[in-house]
Amino acid sequence: LALYNSVRFNCPEADGCTLVLDVGARATNLVFVEGSKVFMRTIPIAGNTVANEIARALGVEPAEAERIKKEIGFVALGGTYAVADDALVLLAKVAKIGDTYYDTLQDAIDAAQDGETVEVVADITLPTGGLEIVDKSITITGATDGDGKPLYTITGQPGLTGVKDGAEIYVGSDTYGTVDVTISNLNLRNFGDQVDPDGSSVILFEGWTDDSKLTLDNVDIADYNQYAVSVVGRGTLDVTDSAIDGGGTSDGIYAEFGNVTVTDTAITNVVDGVTAGTEAQVTLGDGVKVDASEDAVKAEDGGVAVIEGGAYNGALDGADGVIAIEGGHFSEDPADYVSEGYTTVPGDPDGYEVIQRKADGLQIIIVDANRVYNGTAHEVAVQDGESVLEAGVDYTVEYDDNVNAGTVHVTVTGIGRYTGVTNATFEIAKAQATVTAADASKTYGDADPTLTATVTGAVGDDTIAYTLTRAEGEDVGTYAVTAGAGSNPNYE
Repeated sequence: LALYNSVRFNCPEADGCTLVLDVGARATNLVFVEGSKVFMRTIPIAGNTVANEIARALGVEPAEAERIKKEIGFVALGGTYAVADDALVLLAKVAKIGDTYYDTLQDAIDAAQDGETVEVVADITLPTGGLEIVDKSITITGATDGDGKPLYTITGQPGLTGVKDGAEIYVGSDTYGTVDVTISNLNLRNFGDQVDPDGSSVILFEGWTDDSKLTLDNVDIADYNQYAVSVVGRGTLDVTDSAIDGGGTSDGIYAEFGNVTVTDTAITNVVDGVTAGTEAQVTLGDGVKVDASEDAVKAEDGGVAVIEGGAYNGALDGADGVIAIEGGHFSEDPADYVSEGYTTVPGDPDGYEVIQRKADGLQIIIVDANRVYNGTAHEVAVQDGESVLEAGVDYTVEYDDNVNAGTVHVTVTGIGRYTGVTNATFEIAKAQATVTAADASKTYGDADPTLTATVTGAVGDDTIAYTLTRAEGEDVGTYAVTAGAGSNPNYE
């Protein structure tokens, strides 16, 4: 009825019989309007039905079927319809820039202007010459499925000769200029049968300026020889949210020059994971996972590798370069490469964890609330905020004298994950001891008997020093015996 009312209100001039077609996701509504008469019918065929049929017929994912329906679908009204031929042509295209479609990815890349995005719209098999991205500042991206995984795959083929230095995909400059290329949401496969397998890379980045940059975002590389990615020039390589599978026989990332940053990326089934060579600086951050049969991280020929986080299964080799570790989990002891201010602790559940040492700021807590001399040592607890630390693991502690009454000086020195020295003092009060003189007697004219006393409050085997004196006089009578304190530093 809403459709009917809409037609009557918005199209009062409509004459004769009018058909209103409302195509939804799951159903299509047909409304026939003729004057005051109306006829309605709902048909359970709609947008989702069309998309599902496209997916079934073409063997594509639902997201791709939806794209085809929206972008190159057409309505056949019967007989020959001109748009049908155009649509079939578009189905054969593999990439587009805006509304312009291209037969090959190389055609689209060559046509792209700086700042434009080349969208991959189908699976692609590269020609034997590979792919060149030269003197460009563009984005090359594909679509993703519901889980965020790339839908489309760029595949090599037998006899792939590569573009330059054995590279199948070359990113660089012929004019020594700046390039800025982003490749995202794509699978790269079957680069394992090229002519030059010993010096080959799936992607070779050769920047000629410090501002040149290649970003790999959500790129999945597998089935290749030698290296997944190589950097042989200046500039920056950023790899994030990606995956590299070396198949057990190939290496991951090799950088001869430039700066490389890797985050949230799995580099698995490789011989060597990440190598920093010559003038390269590689930074490995959180979310990195490297599983290597030999070196998980290697620094050679003066290269620098900084590990800030991640998990590394394999050896570390910094004999010819610099490896500086500031975090992460390691299968082998990384102690030789831990940066100043960091330390190694047992990993959970195994291996080794590198954590930052905390300087100073440790809080000393006196364990004994009363702090009164009792013959035993008065010790302290040490806390980091609300966490109680473990002596011998997190700190060492020294006292000048924490047994006898008086002022105790404490020195706590951080070890393990903590560094720095914290000092404190506390008081041990004197204990209370009482000396009570015992009664004694003698006969007039005799010498005084030995005076004695009873001591209470002494701790353990402590001996309380005291003196006993009586009032002067020798006449018959009663004389007071007085107890006096001796030298007792722990008592009062």
